[in-house]
Amino acid sequence: MKKYFLNYFIVLCLGLSIKANAQKPLSRQMADQVLALTKDTLNKTANNLRPVKWSYDQGVILEGIEAVWKDTGNGDYFKYMQNCMDVFVTKEGAINAYKQSDFNI
Repeated sequence: MKKYFLNYFIVLCLGLSIKANAQKPLSRQMADQVLALTKDTLNKTANNLRPVKWSYDQGVILEGIEAVWKDTGNGDYFKYMQNCMDVFVTKEGAINAYKQSDFNI
């Protein structure tokens, strides 16, 4: 009986969670999740506590967040993108640790 009640409780909680998030499009839910999961990582990256390296998947995620920002106009998404890119781009506009000869096909 306890196991049945626990399973019912879990399904009920998941159902309520899904219903609460059903108001938001999936794109916003995913973008919000990325912002929530990487909040601490951005601070560490900005403080150079770990090596900074660009990756393809990071670019894909930022493209998605850009689309959500354009759709919603929410400045939090823009700030996230800007914080991510500030690590790679100098104030003069040069790209840190980028050698065109390394990436020239």
